[in-house]
Amino acid sequence: MRRSWLLSLCGLLAPLASLAAAGGVVNAYVPLATNLPLGAARYRTLLIATNTGGSAASLGVAFLAGGADGGTVNPQPASFAIPPGSTLRLYDSVPAGARGMFELSGPPEIVVSARVEAQAANGNLLASAEVPVISAGGAIAAGQHVELLGLEQSAGGAGSDFGLLNLGASPAHCTVAAYRADGSRITNPVNLTIFARSAADFTGALPRLGQTAIKDARFDVTCDQMFGTYALVYRSGGPETVVLGPAAQMDGTLTPDDDGSFHFNLPGQFANGATYAAYDLPLGDGVQYSHARIEFDLYLNRWHTPFPGNPNYETVASFRRAASKRQDRVLYWGLILKGSGDYRTLLDLGLPPGSTGPDGTTLKSGKGPWQERTNYHLVMDYDALAGTIVFEAYQAGTLVQRMTGSINNSDISNLANQPVRVDFSAVGVGDGAYFPTTGWLYSNLAVTLTPRPH
Repeated sequence: MRRSWLLSLCGLLAPLASLAAAGGVVNAYVPLATNLPLGAARYRTLLIATNTGGSAASLGVAFLAGGADGGTVNPQPASFAIPPGSTLRLYDSVPAGARGMFELSGPPEIVVSARVEAQAANGNLLASAEVPVISAGGAIAAGQHVELLGLEQSAGGAGSDFGLLNLGASPAHCTVAAYRADGSRITNPVNLTIFARSAADFTGALPRLGQTAIKDARFDVTCDQMFGTYALVYRSGGPETVVLGPAAQMDGTLTPDDDGSFHFNLPGQFANGATYAAYDLPLGDGVQYSHARIEFDLYLNRWHTPFPGNPNYETVASFRRAASKRQDRVLYWGLILKGSGDYRTLLDLGLPPGSTGPDGTTLKSGKGPWQERTNYHLVMDYDALAGTIVFEAYQAGTLVQRMTGSINNSDISNLANQPVRVDFSAVGVGDGAYFPTTGWLYSNLAVTLTPRPH
């Protein structure tokens, strides 16, 4: 099992798989890249990048103008060398009078944030607001609905711009439904077509819908390609500037027990395999956990079509501690199913602490029970005290596979900027043989972590 693949899935700037076909590796997007006058102010986007690694690294920055067809336009990124431990500020990467988005590329040791700033004519800073940086984990899956809340418009006062990003390799067909604060619909849903790998900006979004005096409007947004969206709410020439991202969904539960156990649940379908899905677990500060039980339902749709000599591995799920530096990452377990031959099950148990070898410990089953278009219930029982893992697969309530083995990593705890995470599918194809589980359905996730006894 190649350590380089499984441990690199969760880098902060993991490549967005949909762009592999476009001929370039893009690790993240900044949805609002602007250098425009607005009233008496000039709005510009600032990039801040830090190299957290121990050697020099380069950040690639490409500007895609709003409305440009990213399927045919491939701007050459500008490259910026960042010494180890250093921070770089980029103020002028957008041409004057332009607005669009940034494509960013670089190693996972580079971390990036972005801001939009309003400057007065004399150069004084009038306002500053954080702009989301969309990496693989933050991209919105095709078909998913997200909500933008708090849009407003007033005469001579606040205004709202609306932005959409198509992160897919094909044109996106999107639908936007607008609502008032009381839930009534402002107008019929608007259908938009966005070029592949491109941004579309709609200034004065609410007046376009006939609304010149409204507060707390809501946009419901969905697209048939992987996408991103935002709203810029501002008061022209004034200090009020806010960039709104999609609102959080109350689709899971975070419940500690009286004994300190931690529960994380996502009822219903929570992932479709087409897009990498990761959930950082907000564990107690300084708490060591002795036992992690993770279970979910899986609908195995279709295997990737195999070709000669390829074992056709499907990257199902993993439990890990994420980190920006490779040497700090910990893989507790990774579940992989072989989509050819004996259809066996593989459990990658990562590397022991302090090991620098390329390959970790892998448990392999004999002939597997896996069949296309079949539902399974999967259970992972990870016991850090006993040093063991138990994997069980059920079909229609009947146990169809059980595997046990010894674990390599017993420290289950969050560290600073290194969260414990459970994730599903993959951001792309690894080592030419490890595929995302496109079209497979994940449902009813239940995570329970028990603290170590004192």
